[in-house]
Order: sequence, then C-alpha cells, then structure tokens
Amino acid sequence: MQDTVRISLSDSFVTGNDLPLARLENAAAVHYRDTIALIGGSTSPFSPGNLDTILVYNPDADSWTTMSQRLSKALTSVTAFPVKKSIFPACFQ
Repeated sequence: MQDTVRISLSDSFVTGNDLPLARLENAAAVHYRDTIALIGGSTSPFSPGNLDTILVYNPDADSWTTMSQRLSKALTSVTAFPVKKSIFPACFQ
C-alpha cells in the first residue's frame, strides 16, 4: 500500500502527484477518457477499509479528483473495464 504515483512512459517511469488517500490497495484501474480512474480499493488490509470511491487522475494537470458518483457498495479487488453506453444503457441513466 502506498500513496506514491509512478507513471509509465515508453521507456521510463516518472513520479506523479500523490494520491489523495494516505494508503490505497486493490483498486481497479481503468482508462477513462484522457485520464485514469481508480475504482474502489481499500485503505487497510481488511474491511471496514473498503472504498466506494472513484478517483480520477488527470495527467495534464497532475491532479486527482474524487468523482461525485460512487459505487453502490464499498468494494476492494474489483475488476473494471470501459464499455460502450449502447451495451448497458441502463447504467448510464
């Protein structure tokens, strides 16, 4: 668990702005528009440290934002991937 952000470039890593949480583990990471979203995760090895938050990293601004949308349940060790709205329209209402 750590709050340090390491960004992979083509042949090296650079340090980005730290996470807004002191510690984070087991969050799902997914490409979201021109950003990276961290979904769920945990701030401690066991519940009740599970999170319902979605953190978005903007590489252009080197900043993190907590989205207003939340998971319906605090989850850790989740899987996330982008889908087209046409596949699951009910999720986008």
